[in-house]
Amino acid sequence: MTKVMEKITLHRNDNTKSNLFGTLNIHLENGNSASFTTVENPDKKLKEGTYPMYYGYSPRFDTNLWSLHTIDRTGIRIHSANTGNELSGCIAIGLFKTKQQIYQSKKAISILKTILDPLKTYQIEIL
Repeated sequence: MTKVMEKITLHRNDNTKSNLFGTLNIHLENGNSASFTTVENPDKKLKEGTYPMYYGYSPRFDTNLWSLHTIDRTGIRIHSANTGNELSGCIAIGLFKTKQQIYQSKKAISILKTILDPLKTYQIEIL
């Protein structure tokens, strides 16, 4: 039996003046997997690299969200939004996109919460 490798990657693939679109792919050891469309603010995006990703409380949103731990920035979250100009370094996920924005972001966040274990720290690779 082959062990499934756990992997979370964000592939950036489409850049406009105000939107940096991508795809968040999740493949977990337990067999769960998902793919979401993403949007970021191209002027405030995180550097490419691998970051710890954990579930924790966000005072700004007054709820628990998935967060990325970076050395030089704080408050980087994965949350709902539709366009890059709504974001200041965070990543928004959705179920589909057009050339202008992503859609069904709140539903995507809800799905993400059911897939990932809130007690576990993951690694996310941003490419």
